[in-house]
This record gives sequence, structure tokens and C-alpha cells, in this order.
Amino acid sequence: MKRISVFQIGARRSYATAEIFHRSNILDSLYTDLFFSSTQADILTRIAKRIGSHSVSRMAGRSSCTLPSDLVWQSRTRALPHLLRPRRQRSLSQELQSSCNYSDSIAEAVMKHIDCNTVLYTVNREAPKLGEFVRNNGGRVIVEQTITTLEHERKTLIEAEEKVRRILKNIPVLEETTQKKINWFYDRETTELDNADGIICVSNYVSESLRKIGLPDDKLKVVPSGLSLPNLRERKASRYRPLRVLFVGAVSLRKGAPVFLEMARRLASEMEFRMVGQQSLPSTYLASFQDAVEFVGPIPRAKVEDHWSWGDVLLFPSFNEGAAMVTYEALAHGLVVVCSRQSGSLVKEGINGFIVQPWDVDRIEECLLSINSDLELRDNLFEGAFSNRKDVSIERYGNDLVSAVSTMA
Repeated sequence: MKRISVFQIGARRSYATAEIFHRSNILDSLYTDLFFSSTQADILTRIAKRIGSHSVSRMAGRSSCTLPSDLVWQSRTRALPHLLRPRRQRSLSQELQSSCNYSDSIAEAVMKHIDCNTVLYTVNREAPKLGEFVRNNGGRVIVEQTITTLEHERKTLIEAEEKVRRILKNIPVLEETTQKKINWFYDRETTELDNADGIICVSNYVSESLRKIGLPDDKLKVVPSGLSLPNLRERKASRYRPLRVLFVGAVSLRKGAPVFLEMARRLASEMEFRMVGQQSLPSTYLASFQDAVEFVGPIPRAKVEDHWSWGDVLLFPSFNEGAAMVTYEALAHGLVVVCSRQSGSLVKEGINGFIVQPWDVDRIEECLLSINSDLELRDNLFEGAFSNRKDVSIERYGNDLVSAVSTMA
């Protein structure tokens, strides 16, 4: 099997993919924009605390205890000006153009260093030009598809909004569905997928969406993601407090926030509802749910742990994902998960949660009421979540990923 060159922007999943290949002795190099040694990361963390800088704190996360520095290529001269620039409000098209220009600039620099005799492993949307370069020089390219294409997402959200508006009242005009077509980006994604020798899909939902646009089955492999499992004990149903229903993620249409809010409006007298994440819906709309929902807002990743401890159920009726990692994290922490099939989760129906259509508010309400009223069912679901945690483990993911890549490389 050929060795693997990984290209990624940012510390996605804390460099888990590169670490897995390194442990399997097949990693040639990790090419990324910014990376620090463990010692440098510790210094940055102390500086961030002293000056109260969120940007510096985030940069300290660009580190791995597993990856040797001599296997990592980076471009700090390009990364630091980009990451430390002032943030400003942009349209989706402008934001995509900025991120593509940045990743392309890193990829162009990588072209001068990468060994095209290795297999390039990259993440969708990040390096179509690098993939084309490697293929033109006799190499092979594997793309990890973490979400459906943007064109598919846009169509899905327009359909979702139409369905939600027929069911729920007072839904505001949403920027997510009023964006114009971004044809240049659609073309970019098409080129990237056409140039790939193999595509790792993070869920069956993503794989099916690619088949619909004509990609052949023999090019696609489904490898659900994974994460490190926390140490915890199995949960037990509490008879002395209300059921706690949690939402973690951007409070947006795509993530199914209007449906979660509707459940809170209907069931706030029987259950507690909490939303953790950046609020993307209009504040005037969210204000009408203040009595039914606790809005936490955006928080550092490390502090989400407190909310997993608080919750009993993750309700995540997303309309379009790849594989929503919050569903993995919830299962890893022993919560029951009620989510849409579109979320790309590993929920087993009736074992550790329920799969619903995101617009079927009556079915979602029925699921929550059953979990709330039937303590035996709730305990069984908690037991199912705990006993099936290995399904979302990094170990299972690593084994499946290396096996899939070996057939493509």
C-alpha cells in the first residue's frame, strides 16, 4: 500500500485522520496551514489566558501529541495574517471566496513539496487544484466528503423551509434560503469530485446524495466518523426532575432549530429545553421562546462537557448534514438521541434513540413524550446508548478508515 499525504486546513478533529495513518505506519506527511509543537501550544495557552485572546487560544489547539513535527509541513507566513485578521460580516459567497482563496494559496505552496508517488488524502472543498496537480503527475487522490454538495444543500433547505412554513407559524425570512446560486463554487465541487479516485463518505446520507448526481458506487465508501470516548457511568432515569432536552449547534434552519423551538413551545410545561450555540435566527423570533428555552449562546468547545452532563436527550432535527458530530458526542456521553436521518448519525432506532423526519413535529413530540413518561423505556435507551458507545469510538473509525483507504490506494 502506498503511503498517504494528508492535506487539511485547520485542526479538524484534532488531526485524527493524520494520527490514524501515522499509527498504522502509512503516513508520509501532513500538509496544513498552521501547526505547533506541544511545548509551543502550552506557551500559547498561557499567553491566551493572560491576555484574554480567543484567537490565540484557538491557535493553541493546532497541535498534536502524536504527530512528530518532522512529518508536518506548514505555512505560518500565510496562516497567521489570515487567522489574525479582523472578522467582518460577509455574505455566504464572500465567505466561501475568502476561504477558498486561503486554502488554494496553501495548496499551491504544497505543490512544490508534495511527493506525487504518495496518495493524497484531503477534505472536500479544500484542495481541488492540489488534487488535480497530483493526478496529473501520476498520483492518486482520495477525498473525504464531510457534507453534501452546496448545491444539494441549497435545494434541500428551500424544500425544508417550504415544509416548515406549512407546519409552523411566524417563521422569519431566512438568509439561508434567500442566498443566490453560487455557480463558481458548484463547479469547484464538481471538479473536485470528478478528479477523485475514491471518495470517503461520512454517512449513508452523503453517499446517497452523491449517487443522485451521477457518481458511481465503486468510487464511494461509507466510513462514519469517530471520537475519543469519555469515562463515564451509565445514566439512570431521574424520577425527581423534568426530562432535559438539549440542542447543540448553530441555531439555524439547516440544523433544525425552528423545529426544536416548536417542541419547546409545546412541551415546556413538562420538560426543560436548552440550546447551546451561535444564534443565526433573528433575535426577535428567538425572543418569543424565551420562556420555553434557555439560550446559552456560543461557548468554547471544552465547556460543552457541562451541557452533556446536564442533558438527558439530544434533539437534533437537522435538515442537511454530513455526519453531525454532536450526535456522536451525545451518544459517547450516554444521552438518548432523537435526530433526523439527514443528520448522518449512528443512532439505532429504539435502541439508543429515534430517527425522525425533521418536519414531522407530531412524531418528534410523540418520541419526547414517550421518553418522558415511560421511565423503563428511558432506562433502556440509556443502557443502549452506553452499551453501543463503541460504534462512535475513534478506534472503530480508525480501523474502518484504514481498511477503506487500502482498497482505494
